[in-house]
Amino acid sequence: MNRLSAEAARLHSRLEKGEVLRQNVEYELAKANKDLASERRLRLENDATSDETIKKLQRTLKYIKIK
Repeated sequence: MNRLSAEAARLHSRLEKGEVLRQNVEYELAKANKDLASERRLRLENDATSDETIKKLQRTLKYIKIK
């Protein structure tokens, strides 16, 4: 009976360690997804700013050519 109790305790311990590992992986994945979303948002904002700057430069060049 003691042998079975010890085996049950070991299995329970392994199960708890696996759960902790799963939670850590889940947390790291959520963090990575959040960072990726933030980076994408910044990149889109930078692209929009760059597009607007290019348009302003094109208008300026067009204006200079007219004069």
